[in-house]
Formats: sequence, structure tokens, C-alpha cells
Amino acid sequence: MKLTSPPPMHRQLRDQLYQKYDQLISQGTYLPLTSSSFAWGLLLLFCFFLIPPTSRFHNRFTRYFVFAAVLSWHTYLVTCFQAKSVAVVYGAGISSAWGTLWAATLLVFRDAKTEFKRLEQREIAGDGGNSEKVNATTTQHSLRHKADEPDLRKRAQVSEHKSEGSAAVPRPEHRHDLEYIWQSYPTNSTFWHRFCWNLDLLTNFRGLGWSWRISGLPSLPRHVQKSLSHTSGSPSSSDQGTTIKDVPISHIGIRRYDTTPSLLRHNIYLLIRHYLTIDLLLTLMHHDAYFYTGLHNSPPPAYFASTILARNYPLLPHVLNSIILKIYRLLLSMLMVSTCLKFACALGPPTFAYLLSSTQSPFRHAPFPLNHLAFCTITSQPWLYPDAFGPYTNVFARGLAGWWGAWWHQLFRFAFQSAGEFAVDGASVGRKSVAGKVGQALIVFFVSGCVHASGSLMLSARREEARPVRGAMAFFVVQPLGVVLEMAGKMAWKRMMSGGGNGTSEEDKRRNMEKKEKEVVPTWLMGALRFTWVHAWFYFTAGLLVDDFARSGVWTFEPIGVSVLRGLGMGVQGDGWWCWGGGPLAWWYDGGIRRPWLSGVAF
Repeated sequence: MKLTSPPPMHRQLRDQLYQKYDQLISQGTYLPLTSSSFAWGLLLLFCFFLIPPTSRFHNRFTRYFVFAAVLSWHTYLVTCFQAKSVAVVYGAGISSAWGTLWAATLLVFRDAKTEFKRLEQREIAGDGGNSEKVNATTTQHSLRHKADEPDLRKRAQVSEHKSEGSAAVPRPEHRHDLEYIWQSYPTNSTFWHRFCWNLDLLTNFRGLGWSWRISGLPSLPRHVQKSLSHTSGSPSSSDQGTTIKDVPISHIGIRRYDTTPSLLRHNIYLLIRHYLTIDLLLTLMHHDAYFYTGLHNSPPPAYFASTILARNYPLLPHVLNSIILKIYRLLLSMLMVSTCLKFACALGPPTFAYLLSSTQSPFRHAPFPLNHLAFCTITSQPWLYPDAFGPYTNVFARGLAGWWGAWWHQLFRFAFQSAGEFAVDGASVGRKSVAGKVGQALIVFFVSGCVHASGSLMLSARREEARPVRGAMAFFVVQPLGVVLEMAGKMAWKRMMSGGGNGTSEEDKRRNMEKKEKEVVPTWLMGALRFTWVHAWFYFTAGLLVDDFARSGVWTFEPIGVSVLRGLGMGVQGDGWWCWGGGPLAWWYDGGIRRPWLSGVAF
């Protein structure tokens, strides 16, 4: 059944944005954004990292100079380039700001060449217990499996969680002729080894398989920790201690996948689920003018519940209708953002863990299979791809801190955290002090605001209604206030609950306080209070961000090519099965003699 709907505003706005793009490019006001122009900043950073840290060209001056060059190029990119696709423009703005921040993390906040180590494999040669370790720089490319792999696969069906004292049956990825090491910058190795080490460094934002992996992730598998304990003297940089603990699910609910089939099943399920969810959300958005104007006084869609309530109950206050409508629009916006991010995050694991696998990849019998690359020796391991988002139960357990620090994706966490730590260290403030924690929160959200406002800034060239400072920037800048209010409330609650404790040790005091909390306020009620607080906070602040999305034309983006619901007639006039209309998705742009460096694929 076809829904009653207003004119297709999303298509009209998309055509207006396309016409504005053609006008800006033809007038020479902006340059077309191409694949080559977008890659120059990353290429400069990558070339610098190919220089060994022992070279005289690696010092603080050259690090800061390269960062300044990357910053200059990305600033030029944001202010002087445009793409026809709204999604590409917004993504290019965010990616440019993120690339600058990532360069600052690796060059200014840290010295990645001397501080970071990568998890790698190397073969063990020799007989019996007198095995001699072969240099990783010459053997890490060789990961060819032996002829007895089928037998190993059959024996690998035993339980994964055995006690450490028992002899575990090896699985295919538990090869006895391989061991794991922490590989620092391969100064004396081959150029190809340095190439792969740096490629993984620049594209690995959560530190998966690196010594700087972020907190909140599951532990490395037991067999990896055991190998590292023999080769480096400690289980891992993030799991210090004498006892090896295998934690497949982290304390915030992030799950690890130890086999390629389980990883594939999970991510394929996510891709299908998120695809259908995106289809549903976009179909609903097409019926609501708000998502293309950003104005909350836009008339609600015909199917919306508040109009039904108002029709049946004329005395229902108009304010209540407005509140329900705003909640509905904020909810749709939040679900759309999170679902698109989850969909994008679910694309990577099947690509790297399956296509680059030495046993599963359809390209494994090719003359030069992808898994022979040094870059792929570790990146094809399924346990390097835990979930990107945590469970939503973190919001019930930890409130606003659980929303940002446990449920939401942590792709940018290390860079944001490094910026905050760099700032408080420069101010000589202790990181663990109250002032240090507040200062880090302020810096983290300010930097996050700069990153997200860059996308809106690029779109403001075609949409005067876009507000990069009063929109996306303002949303992230006010978030520390909510975090501080929540911290103050928790501290006051703990002081109130700690009174009358009879325990002598800190552990006894903590247990007494938790027992008293449960007696005063049941766990379910406390979770409901945290949930209510978080969503009340976002009711008053989220509009700063999502209204800017709508004003900027972000929701004209079509992430899926085929729509089931719109094909069945549930869209607006002109909607159908095929969604990628309005011209070609990409084309070749020739920069000519004047700008050959701009030649590339335009979007």
C-alpha cells in the first residue's frame, strides 16, 4: 500500500546541490575533489614514515614540518575543493580533519617510529627443543600452510576454552612452526617490510595488533599471549602480569571472534540487518520534510502517531505533540547515523579476514596470492576484528560515560585521548586528578567537534543553512558539561552511600557501598534513571548536530543501491527499486597541463 506523502523534497534538494556544484566548478570558485587530490596528504605522511628513525632526516623538526605540511594540505582541501556527492563532501571534510589529527598523534603527540611495536609472526627453524628463531624480517612473508592442514582442521573441533595445564589440540591458526613477536620499526629490514609496517600503522586506528591498542578491547587469544610471553617476556603490553588471562569478551561487552567462519557469519548477519534497517529509515525520512530543512516546525508525515493522537483527542496539548515529534525525529537521526557506521564497520572484517586468509580466500591458489604479502600475515587473523560497537546495556550501567566510552564506536579514541593527554601534560596537570580528567574531557570533545564540523564546513559552500560552528561543533563542545554533571552526581552519591561502612579495607568499603546502593535503589531502577538522564540530555543537545545534518543535505545521501520497501511502493512519488539516480557515481577528471596532480576519479 502506498503511503500518503508530500512532494519528494529529498530529490529536489539533491538536484539543487548538484546544480550548485556544477556552478561552482564552472566558475572556477572551487576545484573538483578527486581521488588523487584527496590522497596527497596521506601519501606525504606515508613517505615520511618510510624513513627509518635512525636517519638524520628523522628528528623533531622534520616531524613537526611534515605535520605542518599535512595540516596545510588538508586545510586547502577543505576550503577549495568540492565533490558532487553530498556524502563524499561530508566524508572528505571529516577525513581531512581526522587525517590531520592522526598525523598530529603519530608525529607530535607521540613518536610512532620509536614508541610503537607491531604484532607479527615469524617462523621457528630447528629440531626439537633446540629450535632456532629465524629473523622475522626475512621470514614474515612466508605463511604457507603445511600439507597436514586438513588433519589439523579435524583436530581443531575440540573446545576452545581448555585449562592452561592441559594440552590443547592445535587449530590451523595455531601452527607450531610460528611464533608471535612485538616488532619495533624494522630499521634494518627490507623496504617491503617497512612498507607493510607503516601501511598497517596509518590505517589501524584502534591499535588492533599493536602495542598501543586502546582499552576496552578483548584480550589477545591465549596462544598469542603464550607466544609473546616467551618472545618478549610479557603476555602483551596491555595485559601485564604473570597470569595469562583469555578474555574473549571485554568488560564493556566487545566480543572477539577466534575463527574466520564465526567472524564471517556475524558480519554478514550485521550487513543484512543494517542494510534493511537503512532502507526502512530512509523510506521514513523521505516522508518528512524536516530531514531536508532542519526545521522542527515542518509538518509531520501523514503516518505519524502524534497526528493520530491529535485527531482522536483534540484536547491533547500541542506541546506534547511537539515533544513526541521531536523525539521521533531525533531517534530516526540517531539510528540512521549509528546504523550507517555499523554497516561500514561490518564491511572490513570479511574483506581482510576472508579474502586475505591463506586457507579461506578464493585467491589462495593464484600465482601471487594476497596472503603472501607481509601486510596480510597478521591482518587476516579473525581475532583482530572485534565488534566496533559495544552493547547498549552500557548506557544503563554507566550513563552518559557509557554512551560515549563503551557503546559508541571507539575508532578515534586513541587520537582523541592522545590530544587530551598531550594538553594536560603540557599544563603540568596530573592525568588522574579531577582537573586532569576534566581537562582531558574538554580537549577530547573539542577536537571531536573540530573533526565533525569540517564536514559541515565543506557543505556550507553549497548550503548557506549549514552551521559548522553553531551545529556540529557546538554539540560536541557541550558534551563535557554533561559528563562533568554526571561525574559530580556520582561522587555525591558515593559519599552519601559510603557513610556508615564498617569495612576496614577499600575492598570491604566498596562492597558495603554496593550492598547499600542496592538496598536503597534497585539495580533496574538505577539503570532506568541513567537511561532517562542520558536521553533527556540528548533531547536538549542532539538537535545541534542532527539539525545541521538535515540543513546541510546529508540525508539526500543514498548508501544503498536497491530499496526493497520503496520498490514495494512505500516511498514517495518517484521512488522505486533503484536508488542511485541523478547521474554517474564517479567519472575521470583530467587536470590537464595546468593541474596534472588533480587528475583522478571524481565523485
